[in-house]
Amino acid sequence: MELDIQRIEIWEANIADQPGGLAHALDALDDAGVDIQFVVARRGPTGSGRGQVLITPLRGDHQVAAAARAGFHMPEHIHAIRVCGDNRAGLATGLPGMIAGLGINLLGFTASTVGREFVAYIAAGSQPDVDRIVQALRQL
Repeated sequence: MELDIQRIEIWEANIADQPGGLAHALDALDDAGVDIQFVVARRGPTGSGRGQVLITPLRGDHQVAAAARAGFHMPEHIHAIRVCGDNRAGLATGLPGMIAGLGINLLGFTASTVGREFVAYIAAGSQPDVDRIVQALRQL
């Protein structure tokens, strides 16, 4: 199986847990021409009044500056890759087990299929862990 594996930078921001909180954060990126390929947003703990949004990619100084003005930053503790390829049964469910077998605790895992295409975003807490995941994926 041939997989396209790319290292990516994840950007995060805190958002207000209220109607329009996410839209406000993303509007600033839209105004800067950012073509977001991945966005995940979630509420914080119940009653916190805050949420979190993760995005990728940002390209160029203009987009990075716009993201910074909107409260986005690139956290040092998130190291991530994007994995794309032809879907097959068991791929999305098998990857977390393969990574666990390497002794790596994931920070995040998101996978989806559209038609015959598979895409996963995999995050770990260190670059060496991501390097080991990439090496294992290349052996599939």
